[in-house]
Amino acid sequence: MPLTITRASDPARGQYSLEIEEIDPVTPASRLLWHIAQLPGVTVLAKKSWALTDDFEAYFTYKGQMFCLQTPFVNACLVMRAPGDPLIFQELEDHISQYRVPSTLVSMLAMLRFFVLPSNPKPELWPH
Repeated sequence: MPLTITRASDPARGQYSLEIEEIDPVTPASRLLWHIAQLPGVTVLAKKSWALTDDFEAYFTYKGQMFCLQTPFVNACLVMRAPGDPLIFQELEDHISQYRVPSTLVSMLAMLRFFVLPSNPKPELWPH
């Protein structure tokens, strides 16, 4: 089942974001982060989430741009740190649109892989 993705961007300000409709009640954000991490050049830096809640926040870079994947509400939200490059954002959006719900094994591997990450990226990685 393909994802329902809504772009909510302001290119004039270099701000790019996607709202990604929840696709599965079991670890949806970790599974989506696993899919994103399969894109060559993606480096997952940090992740924080709490068991038995929908709270999730992960930081990663792709081609020198910082992104945050979070679940501020029910759906996932992907935000590119401004100023964003529209071509890089489009590459990532295209990759996300190819997401398919993975197996239970991949879901468990995703939770384990990201469990050991720090909660926040190192301060020097944040744009100034």
